[in-house]
Amino acid sequence: MTKLKKGISMLMAICLTAVLVYCPAASAAPVDLTAFPGAEGGGMYSTGARGDGSSAPELYRVTKLTDDGSYGTLRDAVSESNRVIVFDVAGNIELTRALTIYSDNLTILGQTAPGDGICIKDYNTYMTGDNIIMRYLRFRMGTEGHAAEDSLGGRGINNVIIDHCSISWSADECASFYQNTNFTMQWCIISESLKNSIHPKGSHGYGAIWGGENASYHHNLLANHDSRNPRIDGSKLTEFDENTANMTDLRNNVIYNWGGNTAYGGESGMPVNIVNCYYKPGAASSSSSRDRIYLISTRDEAGAAEYGGKAGWGTDLYVSGNYMEGSSSVTQDNTKGVDKDSGVEDCGIWTDSNITDAEKTIHFRYLEDYPVKTESAQDAYNSVLESAGASIVRDSVDERIVNDVRSGSYSCGNRGLVDTVEQAGGYPTLSGTKAKDSDYDGMPDEWEDKMGLDNQDPSDAIKLADSGYLNVEEYANALADGSFERDYAYDNGVQNLPEPTEPPRDEATPSPAPETEVVYEWTASSADKDKAAGRELFPGLTTMFATTGDKGFPEDNITYSDGSRYTAGISSNDNGSWNNETGTSSGGTTLKYTAEENGIFTLYTYLLANKTFYVTREGTTDYQNDYLFKVDSVESNFPVICKVPVTKGETYYFYAAGSKARFQAASFAKYSSVFDILSVTNVGESYECLISKNYDYGDCTAILAAYGSDGNLVTVTTQNMPADIAVGEQRVITMPCDASADMINSVKVFIWSDENNITPLGKFKTTEN
Repeated sequence: MTKLKKGISMLMAICLTAVLVYCPAASAAPVDLTAFPGAEGGGMYSTGARGDGSSAPELYRVTKLTDDGSYGTLRDAVSESNRVIVFDVAGNIELTRALTIYSDNLTILGQTAPGDGICIKDYNTYMTGDNIIMRYLRFRMGTEGHAAEDSLGGRGINNVIIDHCSISWSADECASFYQNTNFTMQWCIISESLKNSIHPKGSHGYGAIWGGENASYHHNLLANHDSRNPRIDGSKLTEFDENTANMTDLRNNVIYNWGGNTAYGGESGMPVNIVNCYYKPGAASSSSSRDRIYLISTRDEAGAAEYGGKAGWGTDLYVSGNYMEGSSSVTQDNTKGVDKDSGVEDCGIWTDSNITDAEKTIHFRYLEDYPVKTESAQDAYNSVLESAGASIVRDSVDERIVNDVRSGSYSCGNRGLVDTVEQAGGYPTLSGTKAKDSDYDGMPDEWEDKMGLDNQDPSDAIKLADSGYLNVEEYANALADGSFERDYAYDNGVQNLPEPTEPPRDEATPSPAPETEVVYEWTASSADKDKAAGRELFPGLTTMFATTGDKGFPEDNITYSDGSRYTAGISSNDNGSWNNETGTSSGGTTLKYTAEENGIFTLYTYLLANKTFYVTREGTTDYQNDYLFKVDSVESNFPVICKVPVTKGETYYFYAAGSKARFQAASFAKYSSVFDILSVTNVGESYECLISKNYDYGDCTAILAAYGSDGNLVTVTTQNMPADIAVGEQRVITMPCDASADMINSVKVFIWSDENNITPLGKFKTTEN
């Protein structure tokens, strides 16, 4: 490891902080204060947890490298908004599933980790929260979790800045951030996407997808990617409007050893600047793209219909000051490094000699209010190689990458493009012990003594300093700019950190469970691979697809919210769908279940990001509105526990529409006792149900199921649960029963949540309509 000195700079209703301190802020922070000294571009005014300084945030100490979501883990740390997150530990955090950062107003200070710092591995990290400052972390996903995803990414987020992070070893892109507003990615190393790895499309190995409205990408190193260095995406314009058009600004980046392509995309008239970047082709760089800065792309009619935008429109591109090593012609005239796809009918290629005043308004409209200190391409090359990445202590991966860029060589893989983590040398060992911090506020005693703070007062970390930053931010900023170096003499185990004490959690009142008896169970294994369509998994449960070796994924390793963990799954090459009142019969990824008795069917499955999973009864014509169950995935490898009441003789289909769900386990439990008759005289009227909420997990729906004298389900009525019910609170809701009294023998009420947990509720009474 090399220490560098630099001059550059769902939702559980429980208490989740490792150290939680509150204090009133002394005064508000200046409104023009940047996220930290050196923050530039679209996300430079992100405030993170500091907000406007009028109220104090929470301070959260990450004290564990585990990923079970318990108190002190990174997963727990990002589960709530308004937190400053510091690190008491160094090492590799081995994710057990995708880490999605939903929360807003976070300041994540990776530079506070001791010793060698932090690396996040095995699964992808995805950001959906707004107003986030993230600094000095490593994201090296790899393939141990078998996630064919980006190492780090986010779409549709606002006021976010990513600074000095190291991102590599993805199965898709390493760092994809697009369709964002007021966004910056700066001083990051984005390297070695895995080319021939586990992506279902085959050879990949891509750097990034970038784009957005006032989105800045500067002083980053992209090294050893086959393509997408980066791809530009985000515009869906059909008529150009300078007030709504995205504006993506790339400057002072270093691009090294691309394979088939450098940057491309920007369909539908997307305005893009590429300014003072340094291009250095390497051993993998193809002759067709060796001197290329950018390839203007467009969409045909079908692509525009599917993805938005206007067919034939290409990028509105401004290029200036870029340096192409080995090509004086492109260096002197950047437009010679711009190519166009066939089919591009309208685009802009602007440089200093031909740009019009109208185009200047479009391309430069954010630069005055969100400036980036711009160097020449040659100076940026030196600055980026000196300081980019999680570089307070560079790990051996970044050291190797930077050395290869400097020498113009490669040290692993096929001409520098790697297929596996092992080819790249594997994960470095990261270690370190926290410096002495008597009050456990994230700032060592040495710093507090130097700054005149009280090392016995944990609340001073989140008080405002005269600068307008929080005191703990001042400490982190000093680590980043090299003006303060921790006394590593303390990093010898002198201080034995106590295990943090978890705050008391609210105890929810459990609802009674249905009386059931498990009859059948199935768990995926390698024996389920390469079987014909119609394979029976247990009586009544069959596949409507032929599982295949490349989709069987015996390496799957998914942990579900109930603690269940499965390591194999089945899927297919075809998307699930609904057709002719049944699940697709043409081999799509769908399970079919016909119930032998009344009971509960349970399915464990996981989904790709941004997909919709359905349970639909046979005979349904409009599956998008007339479904028994629906859940939208918000991240890749999204685990779903689906529990549905089933009726004897009925057939049900389970599928992700337009996608390939991975099915890992299933069971059927029959009811072991007949439901009590709640009412026979007032059936057909309404039922008031006294409910008690167990925990928060997104939207919940109440289901009233009415049964005939034979025990078969006659009708189902649903009603959205009030969103403001607190955990443990009891509330009366009214459920109408639509069937006539002569059809009904008994009724039962369930809760159906986003986690797919069905629980009957007690204490029923009837009321007249």
